[in-house]
Amino acid sequence: MASSGINLKADDVKDSFSKSFERLLRTVELREDKRGKVAIKELNDTIRSEAEALATRVRSDSQNPEIDKAMRTYPIFSSLKSIISEASKAIDDLCKVSKEMYDARDMISWGRLRLTCFNLISFLGSNEERCAVLLPVIIDPTLDMLRSTSARTDFACVRVACNVVRVLSLSPKNRPLLWRKGSFSVMTMHCDHKDPNTSLAASVSLRYLCTQCERSLIDDAPTFVAATERLRSVFGKDPTKIHPMVRVELSRAVALLLPCCNVARKNDTITDKRLTMIESALDVMCTDEATRFFCYLLVSNIKLLHAEALNALKASFEYSKEKDKIRDTDFMRYLDGIRIRVGDRNVSVCARLTETATSDKAGPPG
Repeated sequence: MASSGINLKADDVKDSFSKSFERLLRTVELREDKRGKVAIKELNDTIRSEAEALATRVRSDSQNPEIDKAMRTYPIFSSLKSIISEASKAIDDLCKVSKEMYDARDMISWGRLRLTCFNLISFLGSNEERCAVLLPVIIDPTLDMLRSTSARTDFACVRVACNVVRVLSLSPKNRPLLWRKGSFSVMTMHCDHKDPNTSLAASVSLRYLCTQCERSLIDDAPTFVAATERLRSVFGKDPTKIHPMVRVELSRAVALLLPCCNVARKNDTITDKRLTMIESALDVMCTDEATRFFCYLLVSNIKLLHAEALNALKASFEYSKEKDKIRDTDFMRYLDGIRIRVGDRNVSVCARLTETATSDKAGPPG
């Protein structure tokens, strides 16, 4: 193997991570003592440059234990949180000023700084232990950014911020706090984003959050109900306008959510008010449009996706039958009445399940 011409000893690499963290924090502290637009802008540019360099190194060696040591020594997440919060406020303020007061250079400077900080956070959150440290510190400014005025135009930052939420959602331990902070609601705001990479990150986050979420549905029923109303508009969209992978992830999220709602509404501790909220959400997710939407999972030959869709159909049937929304009293007749598109064919769910019952094939949804 050809030599790169650079020989780094182990200690040099260890020190370099710590020094990079320390240097970035010192620059942030120096910035806090500065006054004046020019001085702050110069230090913002310096912080961005140092954060970019650190992000590049972390990305290429994300599991290096020296990163964890440096994180324990230097409170970098708190510093990144303060920078993101300040940048978001500055950007939102610039979005509100008159044309005469608007400064494009300021907008670009703050935007790049915020994006770089989010990139660094996404690379640092590469394992469960780091995410546990990262979550309580960084989730508020991340969700605030995704709710902000600038989220309508800063597509690059929205994409990275949605990926941060996706990474944080990976661990089941993090999901109750993510629900309490409003992550489910915020992800429904971006699951049909124009950028398919953003909508995919938001949709995957929703799938994680919808896994075994019965308790969170009860605790956060008010925000959950408002979010399902946003999903109603997604169900009504032309499915050919939604990226196939996004459609799969969103379908899985809804399919996982339906049985959880059914369990939650039967919980002994649920109040009448919250029961009404969850049932109003079920009214949205048990519509014909919603059913056809998540039955896209049956286009695949993947057994796991079929199982998720079938569980959702059982939950929908049970709820609809209880509320006298359907006439069928037989589950198989109910399935036979639901039509889905498989290639150029229009078939019933019952027929599709029969088709694939003995198939061992596995492939991506068509």
